[in-house]
Amino acid sequence: MAYPGAHVNTQPELPSVVPLWTSLDVRAFLRISKSKLSQMVARREIPYLRPCGVLRFDPDAIRAFARGEALKQKIVALRPPKPKPEEPEGVQ
Repeated sequence: MAYPGAHVNTQPELPSVVPLWTSLDVRAFLRISKSKLSQMVARREIPYLRPCGVLRFDPDAIRAFARGEALKQKIVALRPPKPKPEEPEGVQ
């Protein structure tokens, strides 16, 4: 029960944010070398994100990967889209 004049929060609760893992976190969790992780990323064998060119991993996706579950997360690189080149006038 709110007291008169008390602030009542009417905004919905935001979900908790789980920080992404670095390559060091993944290497420690999977007990693999730096070169092995690099190979796995290059071959797209492991789920990863690359926001603004920085390699990061979703902890839940890595845990699922370690359990041998199917790769459900897309591998994405989050970069601003490149502007489309303008076509010269009269070209169809």
